[in-house]
Amino acid sequence: LVPTVGKFFTRLPLRRAFLAYNAKYAITKRRHVCISFNELRHILNLAQILALRGGPNPSNDRSNPSEQSIGSTDEERAVRRWELSPSVLSISNHDAPPELDLDNANGDDKESKTKDKIDFIRERHPLVDQIDISKSASAGGPFEGPKMITFDGDQTLYSDGANFESNPLLANYLYLLLRHGVHIAVVTAAGYEYEAKKYEFRLSGLLAYFQEQRLPPEDCERFYLFGGECNFLLVLGSDYRLHPVKEHGPGGWQTATMHMAETPGNWDEDCVQSLLDVAEKSMQNSMEEQKLRARIIRKKRSVGMIPQPNEQIPREALDEAVLRAQYELEQRERVGLPFCAFNGGRDAWVDVGNKRVGVQVLQSFLGVPVQIKPLA
Repeated sequence: LVPTVGKFFTRLPLRRAFLAYNAKYAITKRRHVCISFNELRHILNLAQILALRGGPNPSNDRSNPSEQSIGSTDEERAVRRWELSPSVLSISNHDAPPELDLDNANGDDKESKTKDKIDFIRERHPLVDQIDISKSASAGGPFEGPKMITFDGDQTLYSDGANFESNPLLANYLYLLLRHGVHIAVVTAAGYEYEAKKYEFRLSGLLAYFQEQRLPPEDCERFYLFGGECNFLLVLGSDYRLHPVKEHGPGGWQTATMHMAETPGNWDEDCVQSLLDVAEKSMQNSMEEQKLRARIIRKKRSVGMIPQPNEQIPREALDEAVLRAQYELEQRERVGLPFCAFNGGRDAWVDVGNKRVGVQVLQSFLGVPVQIKPLA
């Protein structure tokens, strides 16, 4: 299904997720367009959601496909409501939710605006469960779910190239997970080293929501951000700002994970620079041979090709640059480090490390037991 897929930590009901996704988007009715990467990603995400909320029993997942869209359990009914709800693209741009100003709202007016926006979203997305606006009744109780949940930024918490601005419904769910003792981590390719303000800008609405709800300090400390795939670790402080986690010495995340073969703490700097040299040369050749109006950027742990001002790079050219870089790096045995080459939509990047390493480092650093489960 996905040749470079990594490890799965929960059993995934992939067949059920595919049937639900197909019931909503009719991808098997297309005659000329194959399933896309983003659609595969959405199906895997849906399977993960079903698994986390106690989705269909694997034995039920083998039943008659015609019966799959009509379930008797709460989970099946929720999926059915999602299948029948309008897609995001079917909601017009001018049909926008009420504004929510997390900085200036206060008192009853603040709670009223939050409730108005949640009601707006719930009306248009029937899968959304009823939630407690006050948070008090449902926060802090026993929780038997996962000890850690990680999210990508683009295409997961917010649209590709956008930021987490005002989404109180999603922010509320993340808030409740933190209140229940779950570690939350955003593992993103965005690599600003330890420039916390740049990451805070990307998550401005979420951090403002935590502050508005007065998330307790002990819960703030369970929210992490891993930038540059797995290179720069930051944690939320009691001031609702992101702060770098020290790398070395007692309590340092790189020191604490040096027993892992692929942790950044064990990377040889010469190997890092060698990998970046190969990636940079490949990107430069791609840019020149395809006559692209672009420029090359080299950072501490990544190399990127971005468009010149007021220019765009064709998607096909970005794909070509990524595949070239990936191939050339795979041919260099002396590189010997994990890496990630990807098309960012408007640019192309090669990062030293990847999100798989980031998740594994977090599991080790936070003491989260690892249990690998098969796919359903």
